Amino acid sequence: MSTPTPQQPPWGWQQPPPLGNTYGWGQWVPQPPPRPPGSRALVGVLIGLIAAVIGTVAVGAALVYQRTVAGADVKPPQTSTLSPQPTSAPPSQSDRTAEPTPTPTTTAKPTPKPTPKPTPKATPSATFKHTPKAKARKPTTAEDYLVRNPLYSSYLAKSDCSQPPRPIPTKPKPDERYLKNLVGCMTSAYGAVLKKAGFRLTVPGVTIYTGTIQTPCGQGLPGYPVFYCSANEMIYSSAGSTAAYGQTLRLGGYWIMFHEFGHHVQHRIGLLEAAYTRNEPQLQISRRVELQADCFTGMTSISVRSTKLTAKDRAEMTAWRQAVPDVIHGKSASQLYWVNRGFGTDDFARCSTWRATKHIS
Repeated sequence: MSTPTPQQPPWGWQQPPPLGNTYGWGQWVPQPPPRPPGSRALVGVLIGLIAAVIGTVAVGAALVYQRTVAGADVKPPQTSTLSPQPTSAPPSQSDRTAEPTPTPTTTAKPTPKPTPKPTPKATPSATFKHTPKAKARKPTTAEDYLVRNPLYSSYLAKSDCSQPPRPIPTKPKPDERYLKNLVGCMTSAYGAVLKKAGFRLTVPGVTIYTGTIQTPCGQGLPGYPVFYCSANEMIYSSAGSTAAYGQTLRLGGYWIMFHEFGHHVQHRIGLLEAAYTRNEPQLQISRRVELQADCFTGMTSISVRSTKLTAKDRAEMTAWRQAVPDVIHGKSASQLYWVNRGFGTDDFARCSTWRATKHIS
């Protein structure tokens, strides 16, 4: 089917680079919580105070000991009170001269083992009720592709991915294989549903780069972890950036790929091409595009069962998005609204941001 073909920007999480409007995962990567300022110095002071107190107590005890022994008031104990205590009662006076009585054998009580910490339970695979939908009509206008897209009549089926979320490689070649494996999983998950809606899903390429890279959509810079360029259907990732996400977010590698693959889906259903023909401020259009990809991220996290999504994972997602509001992707509250909306559905229509009047700022 024909689609509008205005000039295409790249998509994803990042701030726009100098050349072109690249969208991708931004310069921020999740970081462990920093130590409070001066924490090491404070620890040193505390250790010094404790040492001083112990020293004072020891000197005082020694002085008391010397005065007591020298005055012959009491004799020092013959047995140190620090000696290990016997495990049974000492023998009586009569037992010392008589033959020792054999001690009956007893079975020692087992030493209780520490209770292992519970492993976070995966969120049960949700089963959604599907309401029959009318057959979608072929889009004829740009607005049709945005608000009445045939994909909105479809549901995302359950699938699995053989690529585990961790460990994430740190070297470029293994990192590229990791991301390509995830692309393969996403292609399998989305291929049939797009075909049913009348679209053909292709396999986007993956390029790992160091330094800077020139793309058909603009220049990729160091510190811009990952972005998608629809002009050549390529996902670009700055070397080591995926592993940086995975250090703090268990599903970090999955999530950034789910988001960028969501942009590829938007491209293949004609949505990206239609978006910028809309009579709406460009910034608002960018937010609608990114927030829809966020919803796809949440929906994919539920439908791909091998994520084994837990409550802890969702808490990590919340902490992450609360830390990264920006003008392109929207406020943290808007990002979380659409991610959580995706967590609760397999219905593509519920991820349409194009009629929304709220949660798009």
